[in-house]
Amino acid sequence: MRIIIVLVLSNLFMKVPFFDTLLGKDISEALSIGVTQVTAMDNLYMILEPKVDFFGKSIGQIGVETSEDNTINSITIFFPEIVDTSYYKIISEYYGYTSNILVVDEILQEESSEKTNDENFTSNIKERITSLKKGSIEHKEIDHVLWDKDDFQIQLHFGHNNNRMYVRFANKIYN
Repeated sequence: MRIIIVLVLSNLFMKVPFFDTLLGKDISEALSIGVTQVTAMDNLYMILEPKVDFFGKSIGQIGVETSEDNTINSITIFFPEIVDTSYYKIISEYYGYTSNILVVDEILQEESSEKTNDENFTSNIKERITSLKKGSIEHKEIDHVLWDKDDFQIQLHFGHNNNRMYVRFANKIYN
């Protein structure tokens, strides 16, 4: 009985996400959620050290894509770790049933490379191209979970191939 009460109390105190409400707004409304803002390239901003979490999970960084007039088209939340599929259930309690669940069908190509720029910064790049098929949340090779809402879409990517999980919110017209 104690376990059930603790779970109910933790859900009551969990912050409700607000990222979908930033879609269509000016970039200035999103930049205040992090300590450091970096303009990565035209119309793409990276927010480092975010002061917010997403359903109780800490966020590593946030990518924000805008249109030419600085209106937010998409927000991508990058997590420092991959969580298990129980996290999907927490998100689904808030956003409802999913539109689609895609799992890895076949690995078509896998490559690794290392690149060094003029300042001797080295990047290790791993690229994996897969084909996907419809599946269920119980599948061990789950890749993407999609929610189609009235005005926007949510994509949860588990990132098993690169140990990087993200959630992307985007305007429907933008996708």
